[in-house]
Amino acid sequence: MITQQKLKTSDLHQFTGTEKYYLHATQGYVFTEGVRHLAIEGKAFWLLSAIWSYQNTELFQYDRALRAIQFWKLKVDVEKNLVCSLAKEI
Repeated sequence: MITQQKLKTSDLHQFTGTEKYYLHATQGYVFTEGVRHLAIEGKAFWLLSAIWSYQNTELFQYDRALRAIQFWKLKVDVEKNLVCSLAKEI
């Protein structure tokens, strides 16, 4: 039996920039090596889908800075729901 190892915050410390960008095959969005690592190793492509679902809202369509780069704050509320919000500071 293969045991699954959990992804830890420290696993992501190596991703402080990127040398390669990836294009999502069906959504058309570009993401970095760190995001790719999180999606694959953390089995979190669902998280990318959640964030991408916001991209066609008016806020994102007309804000050039947000179309270029985004930082998200993620948390799980007491009912185990994912809460995504734009991070004001990194």
